[in-house]
Amino acid sequence: AILSIVTDTNPFNDAEVNIGFGIVSHSNPSNVNSTLELQYDGVDGSSALDTGGLGNLDLGGFTGIAIDILSLDLPVDIEITVYTDGVGASTAMLNLAGGIAGQTFVVPFAAFVGAGDFGDVGAITFDFSGTTSFDLTLDLIQAVPEPAPLALMGAGLLALGLMRKSAVRK
Repeated sequence: AILSIVTDTNPFNDAEVNIGFGIVSHSNPSNVNSTLELQYDGVDGSSALDTGGLGNLDLGGFTGIAIDILSLDLPVDIEITVYTDGVGASTAMLNLAGGIAGQTFVVPFAAFVGAGDFGDVGAITFDFSGTTSFDLTLDLIQAVPEPAPLALMGAGLLALGLMRKSAVRK
């Protein structure tokens, strides 16, 4: 998938965006306002949003979206939009205070408003806007699985452990 990054700044003091090793860093010089937009819309090679680019991605077995913030110095608002093949969209806001280091934030699908269908996702965008001069480093953005499959897997691992312990005693 392609991540498109759009940075709007004062033309005399450019903001900086770095991507590498799965980490996205956004840095503003002093007194610069900017926004950062990440698009996940398939492999179309274009910065134009393709609302059907993910080809009906099914997130129905998940409960939300988790965002790992490695660092954030000043407050930022994150608008997350999930598109359904150009037909509908659902949006949620995540408002973060500054002074964050190494935290994961989960936005449950129940917090989204709109006509998007999480069982038929065509694109997802993340729009970051904040106070002047905010600096942000992201590590991982991922879907959060439903607890039932995790509990089932945990119960299975526990049963295997108990069976092994029982076999060792005999």
